[in-house]
Amino acid sequence: MSSLLMSLMGYSQMVKGRVVQHDNPVSNASIILKKGDKEMTSMTDASGFFNVTLTEGGSYTISIVAEGANPLENQITVEDNGVLDLGDVIVYQMVTSQPVVEEKPVVEQPTEPTEPVVAKNTTDPNEPQDEEEDGKVKKLQTVEIIGRARKDYNSDYSFSASKIALKNMEVPQAITTVTKELIADKGVTRLGDVVKNVSGVTQTSFYNNYAIRGVTQQASYRESRLMNGMVTSHIFFSQPMMMNVERVEVIKGPASMTFSSTDAGGSINIITKKPLKTDRKEVSLSVGSYQTVVGALDFTGPLNKSKTLLYRLNLGYENGKSFRDLQFKKAYMIAPTIAYVPNEKTNISFEFVMSNNSNRLDRGQPIFKANPGDRPALTSTPITYAIGAINDINKTLDLNFMGNLTHKFTDNLSINMAYMKHIWNEDLTELRTDNNFGKDSHGVEQKDKVQLRYVQRNSNFFTDNFNAYLNYDWKLGENFKNKSVLGYDLVMFEVGHGGTNTVRDYTGNAALGTLTPRIPHWDLTKEGQYRVMYPGFYQPQARRMQETTPMYFSTNSAYFMNQMELWNRLIFNIGLRQEWYTDKNFYKRKNEETVKQNKFLVRAGLMYKATKNINAYASYIEGFQMQTDAYLGYDGFRRDMNTGQYVREAFKPKTTRMYEFGAKTEWFEGKLHASIAYYDIKQNNILTYDDTVYNGAVDELMTEGGTERNKGLEIDVMGRILPNWLVNAGYAYNDSKVTDQKRGTYRKDNAPKHTFNLWTRFDVKEGFFKNLGVGAGLNYSAEKISWQEPDLVLPDYTIIDAAVYYKIKDMQLSFNINNIFNKTYWLGAFNYPRLFPGTPRNVMFTVRYTF
Repeated sequence: MSSLLMSLMGYSQMVKGRVVQHDNPVSNASIILKKGDKEMTSMTDASGFFNVTLTEGGSYTISIVAEGANPLENQITVEDNGVLDLGDVIVYQMVTSQPVVEEKPVVEQPTEPTEPVVAKNTTDPNEPQDEEEDGKVKKLQTVEIIGRARKDYNSDYSFSASKIALKNMEVPQAITTVTKELIADKGVTRLGDVVKNVSGVTQTSFYNNYAIRGVTQQASYRESRLMNGMVTSHIFFSQPMMMNVERVEVIKGPASMTFSSTDAGGSINIITKKPLKTDRKEVSLSVGSYQTVVGALDFTGPLNKSKTLLYRLNLGYENGKSFRDLQFKKAYMIAPTIAYVPNEKTNISFEFVMSNNSNRLDRGQPIFKANPGDRPALTSTPITYAIGAINDINKTLDLNFMGNLTHKFTDNLSINMAYMKHIWNEDLTELRTDNNFGKDSHGVEQKDKVQLRYVQRNSNFFTDNFNAYLNYDWKLGENFKNKSVLGYDLVMFEVGHGGTNTVRDYTGNAALGTLTPRIPHWDLTKEGQYRVMYPGFYQPQARRMQETTPMYFSTNSAYFMNQMELWNRLIFNIGLRQEWYTDKNFYKRKNEETVKQNKFLVRAGLMYKATKNINAYASYIEGFQMQTDAYLGYDGFRRDMNTGQYVREAFKPKTTRMYEFGAKTEWFEGKLHASIAYYDIKQNNILTYDDTVYNGAVDELMTEGGTERNKGLEIDVMGRILPNWLVNAGYAYNDSKVTDQKRGTYRKDNAPKHTFNLWTRFDVKEGFFKNLGVGAGLNYSAEKISWQEPDLVLPDYTIIDAAVYYKIKDMQLSFNINNIFNKTYWLGAFNYPRLFPGTPRNVMFTVRYTF
């Protein structure tokens, strides 16, 4: 009755949530909110839900008292005319006099978000910094300071798509997030398995290389990988481990407005776990197929009584073999984080991540070449078949240090500053295919022989990031609200001291019948060819490493972004960015060559709040991607293999424009999200291979000037259908074509027209099967063509996965089985000697204990 009277009087502030213990709802818990001498109370219902209507906004003390549980007391801030959703609030059994409470995200779901800092969680107004976490949505930071406690498949806020504190519902661009909960439920440990849960994203190989909206990520030696919104640099052969990952965000379409030079189809941003103010410890151990063992540790909490000093420590270990011949992987990760939150205005964090990987580099399954007009025989060799030597090794060391400072000068003005230093080292030795079939002594191609290459390489990449930006929020009455960002970004990259040693191609003369491969061809009709290889076996003069060309690039940018909201209905976004780029070849040498380029970018978006649950939007976005030697991490794309000389000028940037139209909606009090988006992307000045053959090997020479067009539709659904029923689903249609001077217009490689992904989990809360959960899902991909061979078509496939979960108090047992029906399929292909088959049926058993 009191709620009804308040509604009639025009009061619309509300606080809501659900109280749970060990993931079970807590009924009849007392909810008490106090502000000065005012007090309002409520009780949770049979499902643990509550909502309290308030007479006014402001700061409140909320107390939750449940029988047999430690009492919970937090400070929150409720916006005028806003709805503050605390999500699932966990209370723990009363086992000590010291309450141990998980700081549940105080996720604000206002009908109209206003200030960058809207809701304060516990004692820290800036906590948590997870898009769906903390009730307080602190202004968007490049790096999040405080962690996310919420357990769900969807994320309400993104700190990546814009540097303005916005709900995903209010961003006029498609964003898909895979949370740590979905990652854990599927039992995956590498990024390639994570992005299977994102519409419009497809794997193209075993490596950390994907196609988003039909656009293959920059196919170069250097991979520009995003972590916490900042750039790291790798060669893309190794996928990152997931033990310290909070969530993976995929921002669809060009994201140059916030991330500088990016891929046109989208950007994958890895968000690492941040400290919580509540003590929480979790350990897990997994064992599975191919002798796989995975261990993880995740500890977090305060380091002092005032909870101003917080920590998080993540450790990870992985050791296993593969269904592929010769292959193995050994890796470990150490990731400590410290956050200092002295008051409501200032936050400081320091994060360090070290990853060490050791494996053999898998170049894929070679198959026999088909005769003209014949269909390729994908199973002419087993999917386990690999080319290599028993002493091949690929070791990588990844070091990442990051510091972040945020400070709030006033309620309307704040600053964010972040710095990241990334160091990456690779030590590679491999016997591999040279991407061609072998030739006999007269130069005639042999369809059952593969030309080989022996490689030794040591690489060192160094990347520095710095960014700083101001947020200013202001409004005129209730009908005009504005948020502005003014910022500066700096990225510097250097190819440090390293070297390569390559043995390949032929000696002799085909016309004289004396053509001889420097390394004997690999015979696909034989088995047991694995042996120890050294560079001096076939070319003694190649025993010494040749120094890598030292290279460097830096990019400086200034940008302004603004969001204006009118009449609580229309939201208009605009962004302007100026980029200045410098590339240096033969860095710090007498023959140093410098290239300077610049680019001005525009982004605009309009969103209309059609109903309380549905927002429609339209956007125009420009993007660019550098294509100079240092950015690509390699200068061979401009060299003639015959002469070794540059025959191309420095490539100009690839430019992009995208139109996107769509709608976003949320249901069940914001617990279930759905979206639909249509996009039209056009890229200009893309690079394409010349495919020039020199002495039996395909030259890596490339030509600029091509165009690529990508159109499609995406539908996503994620969140909770019921309190115990989670779902993540996505469908994508894509039509991608490339046009260049050599081949005209043709279908884009590794870009299936249709894909579909689904994963759902249902937990039984009552009855005989209480504490039992089941999960199931599938991945579908239509046919796709290989990267370099238009006639090499990979068939469509559907893969079915399932899982069973059982909870025993603070322990969960899970059993995942992937590819239940043991389907043979291929993720992608480069050419005939390099196909990438998917993993056959495999299982994983995991024990996870939280305390």
